[in-house]
Amino acid sequence: MALGGKSYVVLTEGDTEKKVRASESWLEMLRRWIVECPSCSEVWLIVGARENDPYVCKTCGHGFSIRLPTEAADLNGR
Repeated sequence: MALGGKSYVVLTEGDTEKKVRASESWLEMLRRWIVECPSCSEVWLIVGARENDPYVCKTCGHGFSIRLPTEAADLNGR
Protein backbone atom coordinates (compact mmCIF):
# COMPACT_ATOMS: atom_id res chain seq x y z
CA MET A 1 0.00 0.00 0.00
CA ALA A 2 1.46 3.35 -1.07
CA LEU A 3 1.48 6.40 1.18
CA GLY A 4 0.07 8.59 -1.57
CA GLY A 5 2.98 11.04 -1.78
CA LYS A 6 2.57 12.27 1.79
CA SER A 7 5.68 12.69 3.88
CA TYR A 8 5.76 11.68 7.51
CA VAL A 9 8.18 12.58 10.28
CA VAL A 10 9.09 10.10 12.99
CA LEU A 11 10.18 11.65 16.28
CA THR A 12 12.49 9.85 18.67
CA GLU A 13 12.36 10.33 22.44
CA GLY A 14 15.02 13.05 22.20
CA ASP A 15 12.76 15.07 19.90
CA THR A 16 9.94 15.48 22.43
CA GLU A 17 11.11 19.00 23.32
CA LYS A 18 10.85 19.97 19.65
CA LYS A 19 7.39 18.41 19.53
CA VAL A 20 6.23 20.54 22.48
CA ARG A 21 7.75 23.70 21.03
CA ALA A 22 6.06 23.06 17.69
CA SER A 23 2.75 23.97 19.34
CA GLU A 24 4.24 27.23 20.68
CA SER A 25 3.22 30.40 18.83
CA TRP A 26 5.74 32.66 17.07
CA LEU A 27 4.98 35.43 19.54
CA GLU A 28 5.85 33.19 22.50
CA MET A 29 9.12 32.17 20.83
CA LEU A 30 10.06 35.80 20.13
CA ARG A 31 9.35 36.77 23.73
CA ARG A 32 11.66 34.02 24.92
CA TRP A 33 14.43 34.99 22.46
CA ILE A 34 14.43 38.74 23.13
CA VAL A 35 17.07 39.42 25.78
CA GLU A 36 17.86 42.75 27.46
CA CYS A 37 21.35 43.46 28.77
CA PRO A 38 21.13 44.27 32.51
CA SER A 39 24.05 46.70 32.21
CA CYS A 40 23.28 48.90 29.18
CA SER A 41 19.63 47.88 28.51
CA GLU A 42 20.42 47.03 24.87
CA VAL A 43 17.92 44.51 23.48
CA TRP A 44 19.07 41.53 21.45
CA LEU A 45 17.28 38.79 19.53
CA ILE A 46 19.05 35.57 20.46
CA VAL A 47 17.47 32.71 18.53
CA GLY A 48 17.43 29.55 20.63
CA ALA A 49 18.08 31.36 23.92
CA ARG A 50 17.49 29.22 26.99
CA GLU A 51 17.33 29.91 30.71
CA ASN A 52 20.83 30.25 32.30
CA ASP A 53 22.70 30.33 28.96
CA PRO A 54 25.77 32.60 29.25
CA TYR A 55 25.76 35.65 26.99
CA VAL A 56 28.10 38.60 26.42
CA CYS A 57 26.48 41.85 25.27
CA LYS A 58 27.92 42.98 21.95
CA THR A 59 27.45 46.65 22.86
CA CYS A 60 29.03 46.96 26.31
CA GLY A 61 30.80 43.59 26.76
CA HIS A 62 28.91 42.76 29.97
CA GLY A 63 28.62 39.01 30.60
CA PHE A 64 25.42 37.66 32.13
CA SER A 65 23.13 34.63 32.25
CA ILE A 66 19.92 34.73 30.25
CA ARG A 67 16.78 34.93 32.38
CA LEU A 68 13.44 34.18 30.82
CA PRO A 69 10.59 36.62 31.52
CA THR A 70 8.14 35.64 34.25
CA GLU A 71 4.38 35.70 33.85
CA ALA A 72 4.11 38.71 36.20
CA ALA A 73 6.55 40.73 34.10
CA ASP A 74 4.62 39.81 30.93
CA LEU A 75 1.35 40.97 32.48
CA ASN A 76 2.84 44.33 33.45
CA GLY A 77 3.81 45.06 29.85
CA ARG A 78 7.46 44.29 30.26
